[in-house]
Amino acid sequence: STLLVLVSALLTEADKLIALGFHPNTILDGYLKATEKSNAIISEIAKNVGEDLDEHLLEVVDCGRELLSTRLRRDLSEAISRIAEDGSIDVNRVQIVKKPGGQTDDSDLVRGVIIKKGKAHPSMPDWIDQPKIAFLTKLEIKRLELKSVDEGPFSTKLNITSQEQIQVFKSEEARLRLHLVDMVKMSGANVLICRSKMSDRICDQLSRQGIFAMHFVAADEFEMAAKATGATIVGNADQLRKEDIGTARRLEIDKIRPEEISILQCDRGAALLLRGSSPELVQELEKTVKRALLILKHSRSNPKVVPGGGAVLVELASLRSHRYDDPASKPPYKWAAGNGGERERMHRHVQSKRDRACLCKQGQRPQSLRARLIVVANRRLFLRERYSKVPQTVI
Repeated sequence: STLLVLVSALLTEADKLIALGFHPNTILDGYLKATEKSNAIISEIAKNVGEDLDEHLLEVVDCGRELLSTRLRRDLSEAISRIAEDGSIDVNRVQIVKKPGGQTDDSDLVRGVIIKKGKAHPSMPDWIDQPKIAFLTKLEIKRLELKSVDEGPFSTKLNITSQEQIQVFKSEEARLRLHLVDMVKMSGANVLICRSKMSDRICDQLSRQGIFAMHFVAADEFEMAAKATGATIVGNADQLRKEDIGTARRLEIDKIRPEEISILQCDRGAALLLRGSSPELVQELEKTVKRALLILKHSRSNPKVVPGGGAVLVELASLRSHRYDDPASKPPYKWAAGNGGERERMHRHVQSKRDRACLCKQGQRPQSLRARLIVVANRRLFLRERYSKVPQTVI
């Protein structure tokens, strides 16, 4: 909202300048110079504070809302610290999961990744310590586009003439499923996270082999979990190697009604589980948390503070006088308020009205840019004073 107000004000002032005849490039150049000067002024008045500013900044973010509890503020600071790598912070690596229900104080930091999926088979365990995790895009029997009959594991056309042929077909299919599971097991993985859906028979076979599995995982959760565990995403089981396996401290299933979630605890991830009594409250809490993460990120990269209460804005308002500090940028004239509200025009770098009048009368074009601006400004001023009945204020 602040950005929209600022842009609207700049466009409004630019429209006034265009109406006076200024070129858009000139206006943009002025805005760029004003931005550079503003940054210089802010850098001068900013003070470097050595103490930890996280608590004070989060109080400012949560002012008037009372959504961030003391524990959640500590969790936000820890989440930023966990995702920092080589001095750079990417707040998108902090996973935010919303679960309506409970109170906002129930919100918690998960030191790892949350996957909004449960186990793929009921007989699989609810928790695994020190899991070795494989990430597969899919786990299924390849459906070959066969060019002729009798190529591949199965014929393109089955002529069933006896019950024994059906048994042979099912046995071959079971052998291929077992081969897929064996390839996962030979890689050393005891947990399988699959991006696409797996068949019930493959899930049953994985459970029999002691492999925990979850499937149909969302793309963002799938990639975030792979990055947090240090694993490599592989297309299919025949491409899986031991170097592609990721590790974690613990994998457990947590039941938050009405569905299950899987919590993958690891050292390189951070997830915030946000709770609230209503979906609207959780949505507002999410906005506050995202704003707090951005502020904490900037405070870590540039730990400086400026005075509040509009003091910075008042200081930046002096840009009009700073603009005239450079002699080359002085305007041809300025307005000053006189007694009784009368306006007085003060010319610079011009000797007299007679010289300017003679210059225009003879049709000579001034050579310098400043002289040309003076001529144009005086023409506009003459027309404005002649045809305008109401005195206008020039800012």
